[in-house]
Amino acid sequence: MKADSDDVVMYDKLCDLINDWGLRDRVYITGFVKTDDELNALIRECDVCIYPYDRVYYAGVSSGSLNLAFANERPVIAFPTATFKEMAAVSDGATITTETFAYYELARELNNIDIPKQRELSKAYAAKASWPVLSKELVKVYEGLMS
Repeated sequence: MKADSDDVVMYDKLCDLINDWGLRDRVYITGFVKTDDELNALIRECDVCIYPYDRVYYAGVSSGSLNLAFANERPVIAFPTATFKEMAAVSDGATITTETFAYYELARELNNIDIPKQRELSKAYAAKASWPVLSKELVKVYEGLMS
């Protein structure tokens, strides 16, 4: 949770769910992580990356946070913000979005996820959307503009 937020309801609900399911030793909520190296190391220690971003504050969030999960070949489960729904549409199954912004849907998706399959989908999407691949597409766009 961000330090300047006073909305702890979702945080409390997630922690209650983690406790109720006996997952205290398997779930780690990082808060703010200062360096990319540390963040990537933490992501690689996870089985799944979950993004319970609300529809108001995070309505215009970028896909950068999901890209970190893909780059580290981790499955993604996210609330259906506009950006995350767009990512789900183009990521060839690598992004699982819930139908609503309800925490129980995150829990249901987490309970039902096929982790090996989703890891492979994340890996494939990361390769498809990598800078070397996309930069070639960008060069084509620029070449088209210049001709």
